[in-house]
Amino acid sequence: MTANTSLDAGQVSLTRLARWIGVLVLLHAVWGAARIPGKVVMRRVDDVREYRRAGAASFLFDKNRLRGAEVVAWLSEHTQENAVVLFDGPRLGAMEFPPALLAPRLFVATRHCDPSNETFVGRPVARGEINGRRGAVVVVSDRSSLRLEVR
Repeated sequence: MTANTSLDAGQVSLTRLARWIGVLVLLHAVWGAARIPGKVVMRRVDDVREYRRAGAASFLFDKNRLRGAEVVAWLSEHTQENAVVLFDGPRLGAMEFPPALLAPRLFVATRHCDPSNETFVGRPVARGEINGRRGAVVVVSDRSSLRLEVR
């Protein structure tokens, strides 16, 4: 009879241990979930404040340790919104940022033209007809001009 009692006591202690482990895991999960708003939402609020303080160009370029924020900011301030910016300068930072930051201006990096023919053919901007030809209308630029062609 003594053996059965100690076996039952061992099962009870294992059950209690499993129950306590379950409670601790649940408390850990609740504690982690409770911290999400402070760690995620407040970080985003801080990013929005920094974005408004620094401006879009500085926020994106400087935060990523890329050069070019001052060029994009200058272009944004000194060109009309319906302008076409032919950029012949050196590659600054990530070249995917300027088109979005300068919109609705059209940004074309002419230095990155195909060296074989010194022209750059951009993505199609529309479908239509130009000079009797129908098809995809693309922006074509060289180092000093910009034109539309049907391809």
